[in-house]
Amino acid sequence: MTEDESAITLTASGKLTISDADHDQAFFQTAVTKGAGAWGNLTLDASGNYSYSVANSATQGLGAGQTHTDTFTVKALDGTTHEVSFTVNGQDEAQTGTVVDFEDVTTGYVPVTYAGFHWDTPAGEYLGYGVPVDTGLVMGGPGGPADGGNSPDGTRYVWTNGGIDPVIITRADGDDFFFESLLVSTHRASDVTLSGYNNGHLVGEVTHSFPDGDVGVTMTADWGAIDTLVLNASTNPNVGFDDLTYSLA
Repeated sequence: MTEDESAITLTASGKLTISDADHDQAFFQTAVTKGAGAWGNLTLDASGNYSYSVANSATQGLGAGQTHTDTFTVKALDGTTHEVSFTVNGQDEAQTGTVVDFEDVTTGYVPVTYAGFHWDTPAGEYLGYGVPVDTGLVMGGPGGPADGGNSPDGTRYVWTNGGIDPVIITRADGDDFFFESLLVSTHRASDVTLSGYNNGHLVGEVTHSFPDGDVGVTMTADWGAIDTLVLNASTNPNVGFDDLTYSLA
């Protein structure tokens, strides 16, 4: 079967054949054993009629040329076992491409939901806003451009105060998106890691080691569809980010 053949659930059905020389033994046990890492489920009746189903949302991390195989163990009435496998083929979704930046955020805090994304910070932390000056190296907190930091691209910046472990970024409507890049800024040495998840599964990670001093780097990744982007930084209490580039299916 192929990803996105059905918007909600991918299905396959058919009949397994069985033979046994012993009288009234050519039947299946209806209990099946699900293999490790299987995404879907299999049902089987005594005559061998089966139905396999997997949520389409679970397959969105697959790109063109990628596959995922679910394997199940079935048993004949006499206990003889056999493995049955189902393969999902991935495909690339059409992408539209857009950028979330913060140039229109002029006062106060960045809303928890901004530009179609939900920005979730740890308890006691907040997202502030950046106000650039000519050098592009000053950012403002909730009281104005006086708290330091940096904005290497010279535009407004979202930033975190007092640590960012972690910032969780999701679409406000809960749908998937295709992460492309995020401009990350630090002014202290730190390792910054971006992690992509889909339906709770880690799709991929990318880490950049920032030196001490005002530095801005565009971090990129090609993970396919994800529903959650997590930003972690070590030892650095102030990290800015801007220009979240993403695409939609």
